[in-house]
Amino acid sequence: MRRLISIAAFIILVGSARISTAQNNSDYGVDWQTDGVIAAGALAGTFFMMLVPVDNENRWDSELLGPLDERTKDNFSRNAAHISDGLITTTVLAPLVLEAARGFDEEAGRRTLLYGETLATSLFANSIVKYAVQRPRPYVYHTDPNVKAWAAKQSDAQVSFYSGHASMSFSAATAGSILFSLSSESDGAKAAVWGTELALASATSVMRVRAGKHFTSDVLVGALAGTAIGVLVPALHTGSIYRPSALEWGAMVGGIGVGTLVAKVFPLSDQVDPLGKVGRLQSLKLAPLATAHGGGLSLAAKF
Repeated sequence: MRRLISIAAFIILVGSARISTAQNNSDYGVDWQTDGVIAAGALAGTFFMMLVPVDNENRWDSELLGPLDERTKDNFSRNAAHISDGLITTTVLAPLVLEAARGFDEEAGRRTLLYGETLATSLFANSIVKYAVQRPRPYVYHTDPNVKAWAAKQSDAQVSFYSGHASMSFSAATAGSILFSLSSESDGAKAAVWGTELALASATSVMRVRAGKHFTSDVLVGALAGTAIGVLVPALHTGSIYRPSALEWGAMVGGIGVGTLVAKVFPLSDQVDPLGKVGRLQSLKLAPLATAHGGGLSLAAKF
């Protein structure tokens, strides 16, 4: 959670710094003082929610999706957890890289601040639910003694519902794609951004389940909550909900399908090792890449 707060704070600061001396008239309805304070307040609220005490002995008698959630209790993979961290970082930073690649003017600064405000809102909403519900993570039920010993040392083992990675990645994918689409005239570029961002968000969510960090219901609710916030916060500023084209809808569906499928079949060792030193994959780094005429993704893997 602290990593996500830091990334959101960085984005808010970048946007605020770029428009702090500009006039407050904009098609995006962003006032750097008002929206900056709202975003900072949401991040502060997220941090303070993390101070709420949790009941580490709490266990649920039944899960939200029954057998579908119960199967997740057998999952554990440190590699999957690391991959999900890399995926969400890429999902969140990619829209910022695209803005920089196109030239970071005052309007780009407003979009960036609005984007950061969306992420901060998503984090705050998630933290309220997490610490109110206090659902144990799947790995606390694992039967392997090594995992049990590892789980006992985790400070966030009781905040599974709903998934912060899923909600923030889908907020980033949705809001980032909307703001890009509002400022782009290329139908192909819009579709590419929607498809790529939703593929990354979907893969992030699936990897959280495979890691044993979240139940299936956690990521489904997180994806829905994140998408809703990603749509509504920009809509409140622009005065209307963005209406994607048929091409963009197709890219969305394709992106979710590809991201989910790839993350499900991606090879991970079945051997349990809390240190994450098993399997042929030792590291995977995915990062946004800025070019002279746009942006892309770079991928590096070590086996």
